Amino acid sequence: LFKRPHLNHNEITSQYASFLDQPKTQRRTEEHAQKLGSFPVDIQETFLIEDLLFAMTSIEGVYIKRQQVQKSMYRSDVGFEYQVEPYLPKPSCDFSLQFLVSKMLPLCNNHDYIQEFVNVHSQFEFGLVSHALCGAIRVLLKEYLLLVTQLETEFMKADLTLQKVWFYLQNSIRIMDNLKRLALEAGNKKGGALLNVIYKLMISSSDTSIREFFAFLLEKAALPYFQILKKWIFSGVLEDPFQEFIVKENTS
Repeated sequence: LFKRPHLNHNEITSQYASFLDQPKTQRRTEEHAQKLGSFPVDIQETFLIEDLLFAMTSIEGVYIKRQQVQKSMYRSDVGFEYQVEPYLPKPSCDFSLQFLVSKMLPLCNNHDYIQEFVNVHSQFEFGLVSHALCGAIRVLLKEYLLLVTQLETEFMKADLTLQKVWFYLQNSIRIMDNLKRLALEAGNKKGGALLNVIYKLMISSSDTSIREFFAFLLEKAALPYFQILKKWIFSGVLEDPFQEFIVKENTS
């Protein structure tokens, strides 16, 4: 638990603050691993692929770890990002390998953020629309984890390179970027306000595949919303369903 505090897909809380402030000699970590630069380039690539597969599922590796960074230069907010050998003043691995891995690490950061969004908005107080949206996101995350499993299978066969990983992750990178965009826009919105956010993102996307992606999320998230409207209509709560729907949309 203390060795990998991010294993539960959550940000580090105050209960770990005192642990992180301890001297490095008192931490039970793997920071004393041999520098990547001391290995041949092909061995460095193998180690980086292994750690990258871990980071893609929100687990720190030996050489790829989460580093606390400031999110904005104008605010005091801090966050965590995956970096290669962040415990060293400068990464010791081959520059070309480091550059290629750094292009894929934002995918790992986005997965952490999306997983946290799903964990929070799946709670009962966020309502049925948020629950339905989180269920749709879990379907996408399941497909993403299936891809990671397939990559790990190729890695175990010694038939995987960083260039191949970069090629296979192109679609996942786009999906995760848009999922994080949705999570940022949604905030703590619920019900019709949340559906409005998804709809605006859908109509503002010029890419057909991304529009279909948001349409899928909108279809799943809107289902409980219209089921509730249907119950109100048949129970006589709404005398003029269309006008009542417009009023509710304007107030939301």
